[in-house]
Amino acid sequence: MSQQSASSAPASASSFKQSSSWVDTLLLYAAVVAAFVAMYTPQAVLPVIARDLEVSPSAASLSISVLIFGIALASLLMGPLSDRIGRKPVVVGCTLLLALPSLLCALAPNLSTLLVWRFLQGCLVPGITAVTVTYLTEEFEASRSSALIGGYIGTTVFGGLMTRVLSGFVTELFGWRWAFGLGALFALLVGLLLLRLRPSTHFHATPHIKQAFRGLWSHLSSRPIVGGLVVGFCLFFSFLAIFTYLPFYLEAPPFNFSPSATGLIYLVYATGMLSSPLSSLLTKRLSRRVVMALGMAVALAANLATLTPSTVLLIAALLVLCFGNFATQS
Repeated sequence: MSQQSASSAPASASSFKQSSSWVDTLLLYAAVVAAFVAMYTPQAVLPVIARDLEVSPSAASLSISVLIFGIALASLLMGPLSDRIGRKPVVVGCTLLLALPSLLCALAPNLSTLLVWRFLQGCLVPGITAVTVTYLTEEFEASRSSALIGGYIGTTVFGGLMTRVLSGFVTELFGWRWAFGLGALFALLVGLLLLRLRPSTHFHATPHIKQAFRGLWSHLSSRPIVGGLVVGFCLFFSFLAIFTYLPFYLEAPPFNFSPSATGLIYLVYATGMLSSPLSSLLTKRLSRRVVMALGMAVALAANLATLTPSTVLLIAALLVLCFGNFATQS
């Protein structure tokens, strides 16, 4: 009897560890969704925000630009900070804190105030997105971490898609401020759930923050890494520009879309859920460089095709654009 109990104990412990690892993964994916909710809540409804705050389309689009700028700056800090204090404190802390500027965006009386809170949102996002990737690659063996990173990319696609679609409907029913308020509530709930996240068992703290920054800057001497950064910049410069201007394009003739209809257009993001795993399979037959080049070529052709004034052809172009973009990203 005791031998049976002893033999079943390791299996039970293994089963518990496996189940808890999946809980941790789902919690991290939820945090990534919360980050993307914060990032893209206003994108599909920028024309409504522009009219409400009485600003031009280019001024309203700054609510996307300043957030991206905040992400770029904070990305230089969040990696070294997580190397020093751990992955869990950064992810949990940033997710909980994200609720505050999200709520303040909903209460912003003018564009200048909105831009301040959007910038602070951007500063918190890398503490969730970038550190989540590090946690996944540290905690799981290479065979599983590859699949989990694929799931992570799928989660970013899902988060971006649902945020834009739902913000359109919420804005049409209740106003754009409610969209930000619901995003704040979601970030708070996910942050509280993340308190259950296990600390990274393979994490080894960097003794000094300066050492962590030296490790960051040392990457800039790697040509493949710098090349990857340049490719990513070019890819998302055009991608974000198109999807930021898209609502203004769609509300004007000949389209005359409502906010909810514009939000539905962002369902084209769903192609990213197909292209990400497909590109992973292609890299086993072709080189990563070839797959990236093919993806960017497809995205470039789709960029040009978005100039068409036909709704059907425009949607087709956006589908192909998302496919090429996310294939390259993966």
